[in-house]
Amino acid sequence: FVFINFPIGSLLNACDRQKTNTLNMAIATSVSIIMNLILIPRFQALGASTTVLFTNILMTMLGLWAARKIISINQFRFAKALAKVVASALIMGLFAFYLKDKISIIAIIPLSALLYFSLLLALKTVNRDEIKHICNSFLKR
Repeated sequence: FVFINFPIGSLLNACDRQKTNTLNMAIATSVSIIMNLILIPRFQALGASTTVLFTNILMTMLGLWAARKIISINQFRFAKALAKVVASALIMGLFAFYLKDKISIIAIIPLSALLYFSLLLALKTVNRDEIKHICNSFLKR
C-alpha cells in the first residue's frame, strides 16, 4: 500500500490538491499514534506492524476518494487488480512463514520474491515487459 499510495499523493499534489493530501496524512498520522498507543504495549512488533498496514490502507483509501474527483477510476478493474496483488502477497507471506523455521532468512527472501512475481505473472496482474522494467530499474542504480 505504500507503493500504491505514492502515485496517488503525487497526483493530488500535481493537481493542486496539496491541502487534501496533507489532511489525509494528518488523519493517518493521528490514527497511527492512537493505534500505536493501544497496540504496541499489548502486542509489541505485531501491534506496530498492524498499525502501519492499517494506516497505509487508510491513506490509500483517502487518496483514492480524493483522486476520483480528478480522474476516472474503473472501480471494478482496480478492485480486481488489487485482489490479485493481495492474494499474491498473502500466499507469499504464508510461504515465508512456513519456511521461517526450516531455512535461512537469506534464502527465504529471494524465494519469496520469486514466488510473488511468479504469482503476479500467473494471475496476469502484470506482464513480462512490466517485470523486466522493474528488474531493469533496480539494475540501473
